[in-house]
Amino acid sequence: MTPSHRTIQFIMIPAVLSTAVLFSPAARMPVLAADAVLLVLLLADLWTMPKHRHFTVVRELPVTFSVGHFHTVRLIVSSVLRRNINLRTTDYRPDNGETRDLPCNAGIGAGGRLAVEYRLAIHTRGQYTLETVYIQVSSRLGLWQRRLVYDCRDTVHVYPDLKTISQYALLARRNQSNLIGIRSLHRTGGDNEFERLREYRSDDDFRQIAWKATAKRDKLISKAFQVTQNQSVIFMLDCGRMMLNKVGDTTFLDDALDATLLLSYIALQNSDCVGLLAFSERIEAYVPPNTGGDQMKQLIHTSYNRFPSTNIADYRGAFEFLNQRRRKRCMLILIANIIDEQVLQTIDAHLTRATAYHLPVFVILRDREVERMAEAEPKTETQYFRRAAAAEYLLWRHKAIENMKKRGVLCLELHPENLSASLINEYLRVKAANLL
Repeated sequence: MTPSHRTIQFIMIPAVLSTAVLFSPAARMPVLAADAVLLVLLLADLWTMPKHRHFTVVRELPVTFSVGHFHTVRLIVSSVLRRNINLRTTDYRPDNGETRDLPCNAGIGAGGRLAVEYRLAIHTRGQYTLETVYIQVSSRLGLWQRRLVYDCRDTVHVYPDLKTISQYALLARRNQSNLIGIRSLHRTGGDNEFERLREYRSDDDFRQIAWKATAKRDKLISKAFQVTQNQSVIFMLDCGRMMLNKVGDTTFLDDALDATLLLSYIALQNSDCVGLLAFSERIEAYVPPNTGGDQMKQLIHTSYNRFPSTNIADYRGAFEFLNQRRRKRCMLILIANIIDEQVLQTIDAHLTRATAYHLPVFVILRDREVERMAEAEPKTETQYFRRAAAAEYLLWRHKAIENMKKRGVLCLELHPENLSASLINEYLRVKAANLL
């Protein structure tokens, strides 16, 4: 509880009057009287100060947030006071959160309710707890003010930004998915079944044109084929410390997770089964392959709260865990950032062995900083050493990847920001070529 600015102004009155005592001793009694009146006012007004029990606060908010997007939060303040009062209301904000329209200054009537609305955005995915609500109140004459603290704990789940999925769904309906870098590939082989006739599209193969139907309708008609369904895609997501590397404000793991969710959505739309294994030095989460709309929700809920560990990922343990639970053929996609020769040898051995049962796809994330270091013109001795080390690393990795390709492992070297489109195109290529 603290005095208000109004109190300070009132105190200045007897303070100024007291200077008159220096020139006229007769002014002493009026000054003392003014001091007494002010003291009585302060004590009387202090008695009218609202207490914690006079208010109740309830927070209303969405259970789920989308990272970086503003969502509406409502604070419902109820009063049992028998007078009107002005409130200054504010809410707890996470460290990486941003609020708009707070604090809010508004009045509440006697025995009334006040709805305070504000906008909240949280810029990092994960689970957060919104804790306390603060209300600043004043006494009846406004001479005193205090801050009341209310414990209103609410849990918020902040999911990755799914606008790319919505964007893809919209463009796919318009046959414009190429606008986000996703190519339409023609399906080959005998596993694809005829589905229907439709109007010819600019990227259709001429071999798909139904000439009889074209002649009857006087416009180009294509045959649409249904790709083989109920195949499986399993993502192995490295959550170790090498995924702490950043591109701008996002980690490699953030980009890998975005690509995983978008490809999962596309695979589920194709009636394929999708699973996920997230691991660091231990198994973080496992979602067995399944299909349907509920599987997408399960994947999002399982992965949204995964962050890079500070330890090296245990690839051997991850592969052994998966081998015990999955022997049926699937497209096994491993997304990782590798700089250690021993780790790469472990991955090479397990992925090569997996070619007997699965179609392994090894996605190696490229680091632009290392590439710039290898291409930069050195000027100092230290820069020469850095360039040599970076070039040696890139050459070593290239040779290792080429050896893995010869042993039947599909390998992609991708920058994190290009991961989604390239990975989806690889999935579509695999489906079109009937490699599963």
